[in-house]
Amino acid sequence: MVKKFKSFEDAERDLWNFSPDSSYYKRITEFYRLASKLTHFSNVPGVSKYETLKEANENRLKLSLDYVKQ
Repeated sequence: MVKKFKSFEDAERDLWNFSPDSSYYKRITEFYRLASKLTHFSNVPGVSKYETLKEANENRLKLSLDYVKQ
């Protein structure tokens, strides 16, 4: 379904739900359940220490590439 709006404010207001019912919460729950199945990214437990910002950025890039390769 396509809707036309006269302004961004009208479009933004259309996203709001002022009276959520049980079906609304069910849709939200299903949405996040699907999103969690599609993204298998998980944080590495613990605290990582780096001597330089360059080293931290390299590790972040490595983790991102490892995630994409899965």
